[in-house]
Amino acid sequence: LRVTTGATPIAGSVVSGVQDFGFANITLDASAGGEDAKVTEITVTDSTGTAAVPGDLVNWELWGDPDTSDATDTTVRLETTNSTAAATATANTAGIDGTVTFTLKSPLRVSKNKSSTLQVRADVIAGATADAAVTAAHQVSLAAAANITSTGWTTSTAITETVNGAGQTQIIRATGTLKVELAADTAT
Repeated sequence: LRVTTGATPIAGSVVSGVQDFGFANITLDASAGGEDAKVTEITVTDSTGTAAVPGDLVNWELWGDPDTSDATDTTVRLETTNSTAAATATANTAGIDGTVTFTLKSPLRVSKNKSSTLQVRADVIAGATADAAVTAAHQVSLAAAANITSTGWTTSTAITETVNGAGQTQIIRATGTLKVELAADTAT
């Protein structure tokens, strides 16, 4: 199973208080195997800047298509054993990386003929540690093969996972900005 944390969403900023922000897109590709893959658990890492606090991100959710072997493409919140996962780090210690484990209520089926893209979302608490520099940044990824549990869908044979990609840095900001410019071809 090839697991890739994508280059989107691109590196950028998010304002404190935002809900359901997409921090990472993770693609699961079972095409190299002889059968569909059954994924039961995924752990993501929140790599933080020196001033960032893992507890500033809450209500973690995993979104995607629960079965890529059928003809229906859907994107839904995948149900976990605790509905939304919780960070398992020293939540209020700056610069400490956090991990979030999603134990799926129903296994995710990744077709050998069609990859699956999952989006990792979280809420940024109001009053989150904010800065104009990467010191208040969060970078979410699936960091190692040990962070995903998968087997063959039919045979239950263990699968070797290959992990790529580090995700993109998202900086927490206290406020947003809006830039308005007059287009060069607009009459004044």
